[in-house]
Amino acid sequence: MNIEKLVIDTIGQYGMIKEGELVLVGVSGGPDSIALLDILNRNKEKLAITLHAAHLNHSFRGKEADEEAAWVEAAAGKWGIPCTVGCVDVPALIREKGLSPQDAGHLARKDFFLGLAEKLGAAKIALGHQADDQAETVLMHFLVGAGPEGLRGIVPVTEMFIRPLLFVRRRDIESYCEMRGLDPRRDPSNKKDVYLRNKIRNQLLPWLTENINPNLTETLNRTARIYWAEEEYMQQKTAELAETMVVWGDTGVKLALAGLRGLEPALQRRLIRWAYHSLTKGQGLPYLHVEEVRELAEKKETGKMLHLPAGVTVKKTRPSLLFYYDVKFEKKCGI
Repeated sequence: MNIEKLVIDTIGQYGMIKEGELVLVGVSGGPDSIALLDILNRNKEKLAITLHAAHLNHSFRGKEADEEAAWVEAAAGKWGIPCTVGCVDVPALIREKGLSPQDAGHLARKDFFLGLAEKLGAAKIALGHQADDQAETVLMHFLVGAGPEGLRGIVPVTEMFIRPLLFVRRRDIESYCEMRGLDPRRDPSNKKDVYLRNKIRNQLLPWLTENINPNLTETLNRTARIYWAEEEYMQQKTAELAETMVVWGDTGVKLALAGLRGLEPALQRRLIRWAYHSLTKGQGLPYLHVEEVRELAEKKETGKMLHLPAGVTVKKTRPSLLFYYDVKFEKKCGI
C-alpha cells in the first residue's frame, strides 16, 4: 500500500492543512508519529508548509524516557526540522487531579501541544492516530458504554488537531518504517496488559479477529465513519436549539426549562451535555449524571442542586437550569 499517497489524499479530503501554515507534529518516537513526521517532511514543498516537531517527556521511565527524547530531537535535526522537547511530571499530575495515568498523560500532552502551538504561531497540530487506534477506541467505548459521540471514535479533525494517518493500518505503517529505515522507538508499556486499551489491543481484538470477524478492524473503522456522520448532523441540530435555549455567562450557563421539557429525551440529553460541555471547555458528562439533571428538571421544587464532575454545580430555578462554578453566577441571575 502507498501510505504516503493515502496520507496526502486524507489531508486534502478533510482540508487539514492550508498552504503557508506552520504544522506542529507530535512525535513520541514510535512508528506512527515518526512515519507521520517523515511523510510530512517529504511532502512539505508539495503542501507548501513548514514543520516543527514536539516531544513530551512524561517523567515515567527515567533514563529511558530521556534517551527517547534525545532520539526524537536528533531524528528531527537530521531532517532539518526544529524540535521542542518538554517535560511534565505526569505522576504528580495523577496524584494532584486523581486521574488515571492515561488520562493524565493525555491532558499533559494536550496542554503542552496547545501552549507550544500558541507560542510558535502554529496553525495545526498533527498527531499519529491510525486505523488500529480507531478500532481499539470504538470497541473500548462500546464496552464501557457510549452513545453516538463515543462510537464515532477518533475524528480526522478536531479544532487545531489533525490526524492524517487515521485511515492507515498499523501493519502498513510498520512496513513503511522498515522500508524507510526509520528505526522507531518502542514504548514497553504498550505490551503491559494493565490498561483497558492494552487489553483490547493485545488480547481482545486479536481473539475477535481470529474467531469472529477477520476484517474486524475495517468493520470498526466503518462503524466509526457512520456514527461520525450521524453525530455531525445531530450536533448541528443541537447547536441550532442551543442558540434559542442556552445563555452563556462569564462563569455559568443557563438552560431554559420550558423549551427543554417539550423535547424528546434524546435532545434533552444533548442540550444538557451541550450546556455542561460549554462551561467545562470540552469535558464530557457521563450518562448517569445527565439522567440526574433530567430528573432535576422534572421536579416541581425550585432551588434543588446537583454537584457534577469538574466542580460544576447545576441548580434549578423557576425558568432555568443554571450550570456554574462560582456562586457569584447565582447572584448575577438574581437568586
